[in-house]
Amino acid sequence: MNLTSGVAIANELGGAGADNLTGGLGADRFVWGADALGSGTTDTIGDFQQGSDRLDLSGIDAKPAMPGTDDAFVLVGSRSLGVEGEIVQSLFLGQRLVLVFVDGDAVEDLAVVLGGVTASLTGADFVL
Repeated sequence: MNLTSGVAIANELGGAGADNLTGGLGADRFVWGADALGSGTTDTIGDFQQGSDRLDLSGIDAKPAMPGTDDAFVLVGSRSLGVEGEIVQSLFLGQRLVLVFVDGDAVEDLAVVLGGVTASLTGADFVL
């Protein structure tokens, strides 16, 4: 699915499967829900702009095995063992790769490539 949106509009991804997104000018928010987890595919955002665009994971419980809580993710940098509730990032083929771990099985549950982004992401780039 390819979605294009304008200024300050949330882009709701098309659930499971590889999505190619472009936000356009202005501040964009790219939103994932629990239905996007575990598909084994990679979503791509072609024009993510650090400082204005945000990756919104607030609709996903980072630790669903803990009933009765809605846990937020933790941005751990580039080194991880795939522990539940972690967001890991690295530079892969000149693009920023973001891996999200939810169930703690050391296999990413969501993967996103940010085309053209080489700098490390910070907490300001996310809605958790």
